[in-house]
Amino acid sequence: ACARHISPTLQVQTFRTFDEAFTMARKLEIRAIKEKKIQLQNKNTPFKSNDSSSSSKPQNNYSKPKGSANV
Repeated sequence: ACARHISPTLQVQTFRTFDEAFTMARKLEIRAIKEKKIQLQNKNTPFKSNDSSSSSKPQNNYSKPKGSANV
């Protein structure tokens, strides 16, 4: 019942800020997903991982030059 007493302009304004917040959250979510994918890719690439995993796959480490990281 209380919601009916709120002026329509206020309702529109709150909805707009919620919409903006939702859009911002969506953008941040997409960015986080992209960063997570990049992190996973870097984990899978032998020349960016730590010594233990790169030593287990030395042939991959030497066949790929370090310049091809951002392909």
